[in-house]
Amino acid sequence: MEGSRVGLSTIYRALSDLVNDGDLDVFIDNDGESRFRLCGSHHHHHLLCRKCGKSVEFQAPEAEALAERLGASEGFSEMEHRLEIIGTCQECV
Repeated sequence: MEGSRVGLSTIYRALSDLVNDGDLDVFIDNDGESRFRLCGSHHHHHLLCRKCGKSVEFQAPEAEALAERLGASEGFSEMEHRLEIIGTCQECV
């Protein structure tokens, strides 16, 4: 509809729902701002370029094992984790 406006609270609620449903991932950039990215539906981790924000998904079975082992050693169960490795991509070097 031409001229219609959507409130910011509606947008933030929609983004929050997409994050909670696993359709988007949220991270905090170097300026402290929330940034959103589309993600695959499987559990994965990210490489993130500190200059341009490029994000690459990767699998890390060793991280899964480490999270389970560390949690179990402290009596935790139903472990969840996120791994983000920040560096500079080839295009930004």
